[in-house]
Amino acid sequence: VLYGRFAGVGLLLMILLILYPRSWLRGVVRRRHLEIQKALPNVLDLLTLSIEAGKDFLTSLRDILARRRKDALTEELERTFREIQLGKQRRTALRELAQRVQQPDLSTVINSVVQADELGVSIGQILRIQGDQLRQKRFNRAEKLANEAPVKILFPLAIFILPAVIIILLGPVLLKGFNILVK
Repeated sequence: VLYGRFAGVGLLLMILLILYPRSWLRGVVRRRHLEIQKALPNVLDLLTLSIEAGKDFLTSLRDILARRRKDALTEELERTFREIQLGKQRRTALRELAQRVQQPDLSTVINSVVQADELGVSIGQILRIQGDQLRQKRFNRAEKLANEAPVKILFPLAIFILPAVIIILLGPVLLKGFNILVK
């Protein structure tokens, strides 16, 4: 009997040791992607302003990275910037950034920038369009979450608050009726 308990606990421990790291890693990746997603429109706006003011892409990127606080997007862009400085082609470094991060919004922006670079189109205009699209997407996502909030609050309201309200409202009436019946 004792062996069976240890085997059950051992099996449970083994399952936890297999499943927990994967779920932890998924959570870390999800938080990092969300951080990149939130920072990306602001970086695109700054890049757009710098490029439209006459700076080239790399100089703009260097200036922005020097002034930004450290977050996931800044770390990835700094790594890409260093790779470009060490001699890697800009297109290759940007594609590797998209492959490394695998965040859909960042991949879309990078593919647009690479394509604009290959075709000789103004990168400033592409960045402006991408920034507007990302801001609109963020607004739509926030609106969707705001619309889901009442549905999500319904269950806790019904389980925790409604019984308390019923007790408060009906408690004195029931006590008075109980006192009348007892007398």
